[in-house]
Amino acid sequence: FIQGRVQHRFGKPDAELEFKILSIQHLADVAESISSIRIELDIHDVCSTLTGMLAECAKRNEGKTVLHFTIVDRADDVRIKLRSKRFRVSTSGEFMQFLDDNQINYSINI
Repeated sequence: FIQGRVQHRFGKPDAELEFKILSIQHLADVAESISSIRIELDIHDVCSTLTGMLAECAKRNEGKTVLHFTIVDRADDVRIKLRSKRFRVSTSGEFMQFLDDNQINYSINI
């Protein structure tokens, strides 16, 4: 996992842009430091089956990572952001595999 920033070379505003590396970590170490997961779902995909499967998987994988949801209605260009007060999950193993297997869009915050 590489963190960095894009900046102008030599600190000059008219110079080319460059990527400056600030830190490098092993991915195994990063998984332990994930503070939250944001899951993005289309409004038309949200149903009792999907929410039930997500809840079951979250129960089986309790942890300390906070779950955030963004429900998107692309037709009306509306986004609703929600936070789960009930579930916190473990980011290693089954929960992340569940998201990948079901092609659920997500992002992580470290």
